[in-house]
Amino acid sequence: MLILAHSTVGLLIGTAVQNPVLSFFLAWFSHYVLDFIPHSDTGYFKNLEKNWLKNKKVVTWVFVDALLSVILFYLVILKTGFTFSILAGYLGSLGPDILDNSPFWSRALHKIPFIQWEHKHIHNRFHHTAKGDKAFIFLVLISYIINIGLIIYLLR
Repeated sequence: MLILAHSTVGLLIGTAVQNPVLSFFLAWFSHYVLDFIPHSDTGYFKNLEKNWLKNKKVVTWVFVDALLSVILFYLVILKTGFTFSILAGYLGSLGPDILDNSPFWSRALHKIPFIQWEHKHIHNRFHHTAKGDKAFIFLVLISYIINIGLIIYLLR
């Protein structure tokens, strides 16, 4: 799932739930729920080529997606004011991908038994990346349309 999609839901949870601990864990759980829905993400590109970090288009897409997520976080904070519940929801929604998919530290983290178990038995089991160009493009468009709707709701 796109970074923006996960963080949008995490921010919705963070604004609705006033307990930071509960917000974090609900947002973490929402990550798996969203990943269960067939979707588009960098996993599609990882299947096409071995070192996707050398593909400038993919890296740009990931960077822009992450930047949009941070901008949304900032806009929500400007609109509602900072709370630890919002921060916890934001970070919780991105947690599984931060642990499992970072090219900088994921290999090292996967050597830790609990994180290896979470990656293998939970995150990968729930993750359904679209296969095929038409499905991928369709899901990218649908995901961004839904995100725009949720963002408008969040910032109204």
